Amino acid sequence: MHTLQEIGTFVGLRGAAISLRSVGNLVSQLSGIERTSMQAMILALQRLARGRIGNPNFTGSRVRGVFFFAGNWKFGPPQQAVFHPFYGATFIPENASLFTLHPRDPAHLGWSESKIKRIFALDSIQQSGANTVIMSYWGEPSSDRWRFWAPMQTATGAHDELFDEAVGRPLLIMPAIESAAAAGNSNSYFFSQDFPGTPESPAPALVAQVNDLVNRYLINPKDPKYADHWLQLFDRNGVARYAINLLHVASAQLASNADSVFAAGFDRVADLVFEQTGVRVGFTLDVLVDGDTYVAIPESAGSWLEKTDAVLAIQGFIPEIASDGHEFGFKLDYWRTWLATGIPVFFDVSPGYNTKVFKRDPYGDNLEWRDGLSSAWSDSFTGIVFNAWNGYTEGFAAMPTVEHEDTDWNWIQQLFDQVRNTPA
Repeated sequence: MHTLQEIGTFVGLRGAAISLRSVGNLVSQLSGIERTSMQAMILALQRLARGRIGNPNFTGSRVRGVFFFAGNWKFGPPQQAVFHPFYGATFIPENASLFTLHPRDPAHLGWSESKIKRIFALDSIQQSGANTVIMSYWGEPSSDRWRFWAPMQTATGAHDELFDEAVGRPLLIMPAIESAAAAGNSNSYFFSQDFPGTPESPAPALVAQVNDLVNRYLINPKDPKYADHWLQLFDRNGVARYAINLLHVASAQLASNADSVFAAGFDRVADLVFEQTGVRVGFTLDVLVDGDTYVAIPESAGSWLEKTDAVLAIQGFIPEIASDGHEFGFKLDYWRTWLATGIPVFFDVSPGYNTKVFKRDPYGDNLEWRDGLSSAWSDSFTGIVFNAWNGYTEGFAAMPTVEHEDTDWNWIQQLFDQVRNTPA
């Protein structure tokens, strides 16, 4: 097995964004043993590159990501208006009383209060060893679902601030499209209710949100350097696509055996976005394990999703929460069964779970949990995502906290070092 660097060197692609279609043109100039050898190299490169980073200066690297809720905390007396820098004095339900973790340095709570605090936040993320920020996104600028459902004041302006502060740093950003019920002035958006749509109109609400992100950060950005910081991942053909994480992936529109239709929906969405914007996007999937008429089961859906160009990787968000007291074993099975499909899989980890928001028993938050997850890492995984950097209402945070002191902070650095030191 050749390493990615060795194969990239062979085809003259070290340090550059790769298009295997253009590399394939070289094959036609070769013959005999040379052609067979080159074709084998290209196939190996495709296999190794899928789900790896495609941005210049990061090419071929694994994602080391943190899931991040940009914006201020929701502080203040309940039922009173809270000032928001983009929406003025508007009612935002207080949730600070629901925190189960509190950052030791309160500067982590004031993202939109000053540039100094945003610099502090991204400095901390870089110090953890991350190269990617997964940006929680709750809808187009006209949507205010974030006011009621996001754990922070995760509005459009806070996203813009994240891109602003990422410019000039060795940090990439991957938007993550959230699902939430109707609230305020906004309709509901649930991935499962919108997807896959019809061949003529695939997942219209998803397409609208993807187009919003593409237009704001790639086509008509406030700063042309934004585009350099949107994470690109290689697809199954070795083409770098702008990556978007889709949360709560299932379908309420399909029968339980509609694997091929489900998989085709991702290419239809990506193709329509390309038709409308000229931008190639792809998706990492937080595949749900229950709750809708169609759920993607690795053993049956895996072969279809593996052949889908727009599917870049499996990226769970605490899938073990669906289990009942057997979280660690459940997580191992989730990884094992998706890895067996040949689709790239991100190693999704969290320090545990503890919330006052939902009726759910806590789990993790101990040495056995952390060591068990650390020992499960292998070079079979395409990247790692820490869920989440600042999920204070659900008991997961990466920075030093009042409750966990430096435990989780030390752990995330160890995890990212472990990944960084894993051979390609």
